[in-house]
Amino acid sequence: MERSYRNAITLLESRKDRVKPNRRSRASQLLRRTGCGSSDGEDSSVEPKNNRLSTLGGNPIKPSNDGMNEWLEALGYTHRQFNVIHIAGTKGKASTCMFVKSFLSSYASRTGVLRKIGLYTNPYSPNIREPIKINAKPVSEDKFARYFFQVWEILSSKFAETMMPDFMQLRLLVAIYTFMGEDVDVVIMETHCGGETDATNFVKPTAVGIAQINADYIEEGGPSSEDLAWHAGGIMKIDAPAFSIPQGPEIGKVLETRANEKGAALNFVTKDHRLPITAHALKTDIKRSECSLALALTDAYLLSLFSEKYPPLSSEDISIGLDRFFWPGRFQRLEVGQNSWFLDGAHHFQTIPKAAEWFAMSVCEEATLSPFSYAIRRLKQTVFNCEEKGNPKVVVFGHRARGDGEKVVESLAKALDKHRCKVKHVIFTTDWDDTSKITDSDISAMRSYAQTWQKLSPNSSILLEPNNTAAIDLATKIGYQNHAMECLVTGSLYLTGSALRHLDPTAEKV
Repeated sequence: MERSYRNAITLLESRKDRVKPNRRSRASQLLRRTGCGSSDGEDSSVEPKNNRLSTLGGNPIKPSNDGMNEWLEALGYTHRQFNVIHIAGTKGKASTCMFVKSFLSSYASRTGVLRKIGLYTNPYSPNIREPIKINAKPVSEDKFARYFFQVWEILSSKFAETMMPDFMQLRLLVAIYTFMGEDVDVVIMETHCGGETDATNFVKPTAVGIAQINADYIEEGGPSSEDLAWHAGGIMKIDAPAFSIPQGPEIGKVLETRANEKGAALNFVTKDHRLPITAHALKTDIKRSECSLALALTDAYLLSLFSEKYPPLSSEDISIGLDRFFWPGRFQRLEVGQNSWFLDGAHHFQTIPKAAEWFAMSVCEEATLSPFSYAIRRLKQTVFNCEEKGNPKVVVFGHRARGDGEKVVESLAKALDKHRCKVKHVIFTTDWDDTSKITDSDISAMRSYAQTWQKLSPNSSILLEPNNTAAIDLATKIGYQNHAMECLVTGSLYLTGSALRHLDPTAEKV
């Protein structure tokens, strides 16, 4: 087989939907606490307590860390090759990773240390290379193919086919082997799912971070917040300082118990006074908490690197890090021709109102009016039968076909209405830009979302387009017909990533 990037992707994707016999272990019993397994790695949601998916095709789903140590040993990995900052949580772990990366990058620019900073985050991205970054850039196609085939040939020469890693495990192993081959200094690593039995939980970290833990982000009937905390706490290690954002009392108690079990020193991080009040990246309290957690992790890493004599993170490092903080597909504005695109991958009913507010305040003049001024304007429009001026507002919404979708749509529609943003066109789509992957449940979900929107905003024109790149083209066409438009793309990081690649094919970072 030619060692090309395309063949590497084909071989990697052949490891999806693969289930192999489980090695009986303590870890396999822990699955019942979280439901996190490693069948195909395509869905980051946590499975229900009753362990409905504990078997698939008659075989138990194994813990996703099962086999990792043996494979890593075969690849020559040792814990001394690079430092790791390990981060878990149900929400906010990726943004915490990005904050740490941003602070370390600004520190490295000033001091000349840390030549290469590895980042392993967003492991469920449909873009194969996107989770593996060095100095903020995804590994190139050539390097990915080279390291992939080296990993594949080493493992396939030592393990039977039935004992080879699955998709998520293999991509992680390629990431680790890439970081080894590129001689990185430190890797900032996000867990896949949970912590205790997660595939990433082989590391001996320099510092451990735990972001927000909240069962509200899990399907009804799923594990409790305490179960999630127990599992996230599994990444804590002896000799590695652990930090968490403030959690609820019960969650905090579980984390403290887990820290004692692991022999780890756990600190709950309050909002850091070093963070500027007006930083654009810190729009919400939770982002400020995540950034404070990132600062604590950065400080701990630098202290471990240089002992007491390390040059500390300066106020300039923090300021520059925040200025350069950028997460593609999160609160991102893109101008393409006469059209303005607003992309945010919010996918939960509690977070999508922020995307709606950001869009409304950016493009809807009425959103910024006082109640009195708004009432006067509406009165004039009614009395004089005036049409509203301005470019048409468009929403492209895509969301995984699961039980909370209607709630997310409802939350979005109500938030836009609250901020007086009148959406003329709504295009419902899916996560997929490959029509062959679109399922009947995806189509059914789109129709359900359209019905929910119609009830709340009957004046909107509603369109259904399953292929998400075709949905973006449809919005673009609306813009051309009206000489310009403003469009919010939201509901899924898969959708925003696909939209970015389609709108800006040269964008290497998504």
